[in-house]
Amino acid sequence: MLALSAGFTAAIVTAMLLAGKPLLGLFLSTEEAGAADALAVAYQYLMILMAFMLALFVLQAYRSSLQGLGEMTVPTLSGFAEMLMRMGAALVLPTFIGQSGVFFAEGAAWVCAAALNLVWYYMRIGKIKREMMQ
Repeated sequence: MLALSAGFTAAIVTAMLLAGKPLLGLFLSTEEAGAADALAVAYQYLMILMAFMLALFVLQAYRSSLQGLGEMTVPTLSGFAEMLMRMGAALVLPTFIGQSGVFFAEGAAWVCAAALNLVWYYMRIGKIKREMMQ
């Protein structure tokens, strides 16, 4: 799963590095005042999110795998953990790293939720393997 997630991450990061600004430009009117500033902020946000893209793919892969195993509690709890981390990071990080700290809140939430799902997945798989050996 990690190799597949890494492959998707590499493809999307490459696409965003090559076409990120033009794609963002589709959402902004260049005739309006402040469009260049808005594009610069949007591109900064995109670059920060790309740094956390692997965590997002790991989160989705392991959350879906747990759900496929019939586990609903941990994927649901990880959603709550993701929300709490996003809110907490958005409140705390700007104090330390300025307004761009808000941009890191999303990535921090992905890392937190991915870690929870990843750990629980391997605990669950270990339990299944032990049961199969008996």
